[in-house]
Amino acid sequence: MKPTRQLECVELMISANTITINYAEALLVATPSSMLCSSHLANTDQRSANVPLVAKALPD
Repeated sequence: MKPTRQLECVELMISANTITINYAEALLVATPSSMLCSSHLANTDQRSANVPLVAKALPD
């Protein structure tokens, strides 16, 4: 995901008080292709590989 989408997803997770891998993966799958990095557009099977990027943005 592009950085702006990552932040948007983190804000959604925090506001929903649902910070789980399943929710992060659902947000990733629901992300429009225009908000994905070009390297991940070709291989949609590995979309969940971006989940750690979202998790890094979460506060400690």
